[in-house]
Amino acid sequence: MLETIDKNRAVQAAERLQAKLRERGDAANEDKLNLLKSVLQSPLFSQILNLQTSIQQLKDEVNIATSTISNVEYGHIPHLSPGVIPTLQNESFLSSPNNGNLEVLTGLGTTAHINGKPACDEFDQLIKNMAQGRQVEVFELLKPPCGGLGFSVVGLRSENRGELGIFVQEIQEGSVAHR
Repeated sequence: MLETIDKNRAVQAAERLQAKLRERGDAANEDKLNLLKSVLQSPLFSQILNLQTSIQQLKDEVNIATSTISNVEYGHIPHLSPGVIPTLQNESFLSSPNNGNLEVLTGLGTTAHINGKPACDEFDQLIKNMAQGRQVEVFELLKPPCGGLGFSVVGLRSENRGELGIFVQEIQEGSVAHR
């Protein structure tokens, strides 16, 4: 909305400048001002403005999500290694299609705290927002005394798109994760 107002004001300013130049008999810049006005009034320019606005809104949402994650006290999540926290705060990860596999990293079966208060609802809502409509399953995996949980994860990176997220690569049959 503000972009449309700004765009219209720019067109009006170009028209006023054009009128003043005509009064002074300066026709040398007439074509340049007409070109500027046609660009400002073109549908393509309007679409570019809309895209810029959308991108800024997405960045703002990512910043809000990042600040929310930053306020979580991770000490209450036993299976979350400190090395994973920067990944959770990475803009590429937050905006990537991570297919709802965030629970592999966070151990969502445990209770997190935001600003010293239990944050189950807030954290669950954050995860649902980040999943962007994909199914999210919450489960708890208890590590046996010997052996592992029975799954492996992989981080994907694209030369063109950067970090694409962390995904479950394989679940071993008969393992804790398979049950």
